Amino acid sequence: MKNIIDDKSEDLERTKEEMEKLKIKIDEQQRKRTKMEQVLRLKRQSLLTLQLTHEAIQLESQAFEESAAYALSCISNKLEAAGNIVVQLTRVGIPPLEGSSNYIPTMDRAKEEWKKTEDHIKVLGILQEKYASIKEVTPKKSTKIQK
Repeated sequence: MKNIIDDKSEDLERTKEEMEKLKIKIDEQQRKRTKMEQVLRLKRQSLLTLQLTHEAIQLESQAFEESAAYALSCISNKLEAAGNIVVQLTRVGIPPLEGSSNYIPTMDRAKEEWKKTEDHIKVLGILQEKYASIKEVTPKKSTKIQK
């Protein structure tokens, strides 16, 4: 009878040890998963930042193209008007020329996209700092259990 009780006690002790090992393994897996989720979040933020930067660059490039077209049309108009020597000093502004109507809205959109990009870069920096601090603070635990 005593042998049976001793055997059952040993079985119970082994089961407890196995459960502790499994708990430690599960905890380690959860820590790894949390870290991977943080890395994934950072990578998604980086991707979004790059996409916004790309879009802002495209808008700015489009605005520069329209600006160049506007400048060329101004030069063309000036050359055509070179024969006309009369200068009107009383004019307050220059009337918009063909092709200039899209320049200002496009530049405004480009500025908005750059602002979004800068905001995402700031958020990404904060997330990277948090991840680095978590990485430094998280202790590495051994999965070995001493008997």
